[in-house]
Amino acid sequence: MSAPSRAAMPPQRRFAGFSYGQLALGTLLVFAAIWGMWATSRIFALDDRRVVSVRLASIVNDFVTVEAKSGTPPEQLAPRTRAFMTALDTVLKKRAASGEVVLVGEAVVASSVPDVTADVVADLGRFVKMPTAGEVLPVMPAPISPRAAPAPRESAFDSAVAPDATVRPSADTGAQQ
Repeated sequence: MSAPSRAAMPPQRRFAGFSYGQLALGTLLVFAAIWGMWATSRIFALDDRRVVSVRLASIVNDFVTVEAKSGTPPEQLAPRTRAFMTALDTVLKKRAASGEVVLVGEAVVASSVPDVTADVVADLGRFVKMPTAGEVLPVMPAPISPRAAPAPRESAFDSAVAPDATVRPSADTGAQQ
């Protein structure tokens, strides 16, 4: 039997001297190299970020405390609180967009992270009128009349021991009766 001649074999498909499989593999390698360069540049860009902490709980607590003492009617309190929280969210988003990683100050264990709470409060003041201690109306407790005073509660200990009972040490054990 004789070997098949080249004329009998179907022609192989090629482009620029490469098979289609070789071209696909080469294209895949080029895209992988481009993706690797892009990913590396993004990772190195993270080095430029500054990590800071903000004591959010104290900011919100201060606002709530001052608002509670301000005598603001309840119908005005809800929109003011909503505006405050929206402004706080906006300030923190701007800081994050500028390249800062903002951590909640209460969650930071080490003090190696700079605290920018004062800066955040100053930025909040540009969006929302922050009440100050001088604007707070003094809250005076209502006078309690003797009639309206609640009766003192009895504890479990008070009900177990009669009011006229005296406690004397026992002669034989030294324990109290």
